[in-house]
Amino acid sequence: MSKDDPNNKSTRDTHYATLRRAVRDAKRERGEIPTPQQPKRRNRGADDWKPPQLAPDQVHLYGLHTVRAALTNPERQLIKLSVTQNAFARLDIGEADAQPFPVEMVSPQDIDKVLGPDAIHQGVMLETRPLPVKRLGALKDSPLILVLDQVTDPHNVGAIMRSAVAFNAGAVITTMRHSPTESGVLAKSASGALELIPYIQITNLADALGELHKLGFFSVGLDSEGPAPSNRPLAVKKSHWCWAPKARACARRRAKPSRRSPVSTCRARSNRSMFRMRRPSPFMQRSNFWAKRHPDACPSLRNRKAQRMLRLCHSHGANLNMTNPTIKPTGELTLRTLAMPADANPAGDIFGGWVMSQMDLASGIRAAERSRCRVVTAAVKEMAFELPVKIGDTLSIYTDIARVGRTSITLTVEAWAQRSRYDKLEKVTAGTFIMVAMDENGQPTPIPAAE
Repeated sequence: MSKDDPNNKSTRDTHYATLRRAVRDAKRERGEIPTPQQPKRRNRGADDWKPPQLAPDQVHLYGLHTVRAALTNPERQLIKLSVTQNAFARLDIGEADAQPFPVEMVSPQDIDKVLGPDAIHQGVMLETRPLPVKRLGALKDSPLILVLDQVTDPHNVGAIMRSAVAFNAGAVITTMRHSPTESGVLAKSASGALELIPYIQITNLADALGELHKLGFFSVGLDSEGPAPSNRPLAVKKSHWCWAPKARACARRRAKPSRRSPVSTCRARSNRSMFRMRRPSPFMQRSNFWAKRHPDACPSLRNRKAQRMLRLCHSHGANLNMTNPTIKPTGELTLRTLAMPADANPAGDIFGGWVMSQMDLASGIRAAERSRCRVVTAAVKEMAFELPVKIGDTLSIYTDIARVGRTSITLTVEAWAQRSRYDKLEKVTAGTFIMVAMDENGQPTPIPAAE
């Protein structure tokens, strides 16, 4: 060790020290000398934290989307809301004293002590009771039911629940053993979908399938060794596992999951299979066309052919708007999306600006297809909302090209909502959008003639 005075440094000493560090760093980059390992910083409190002992009738939900959806669910029994000042302002639920449940202002560290340092709670935690359990008999009018067997990861189950809500499934059924219970992790992964679809846990899967068969359901078990994909209702099994012999015997049919991409996860395969099931078959399309061509025969049911067609359409899940067959969307279906809790106010109503943005997006898609170039929104005429859009509704945007000018396209756009609990399509709003075709330099460009 040098005995020189450390305070007695000349400019030359500093210069040579800089050169030595530069040479050393260059050797480390070339791999000639090893790089010293920096000690990892320990997460303070991560090793000492232990999960609290929760009662069977107690659930901790966290995350802004999850808590906001739980607050708007009338079936959810609320106990206490622990929230930071910033997160409470983002929830936008009014004054804390005006809430029908206790609201406690805490710090993020206080929530970490309950949920753990790894939970992404965004400064909000809601203590609630579990949702009431529904019986299988209440699902007889559901167009689709998703059954899971031994899907143990709550993140996968939550993602599957989001897809099930998007495809208008009536419930997600799983077993009590080898499956996650209702928890904060499951609700966080579902991002509000837990409040929109029943999550039913049964004791025996084979008995539950038998009860569903008595209600009129046709079950299809997804199996990697099964035949080609099917358009019937389905049950999903965890990857690389075998169906229980009794459950496999109860399935009316087996089908191989649809594999359209290298991704081969349970979540992705269930999404594709649900899409194939919800897609109308050629028979349903012919039946729908016949019913629209003969609207007078549908309500009266005087014709035997109408009776047979309607029974088969409803058994296959056809969506016939029998309330008023004369009112139907105008134009071409351009965009279809699901209204989620992140786009709604605390009362559960979807923001009108979000609906307008979806209409603008559909207008851009239709105008770009017609002009075969980039388009921008030039003007939007007056819009009036006839009905609100609720959380869980499926929003369908229909577009119709009213006029094609030299550089602009005028479109009539309609927004229709399909309610989550009722197979009824209702008109929400309509408007006129004017789109302008643009070239690569951002200047208006002529629209080519239609082929």
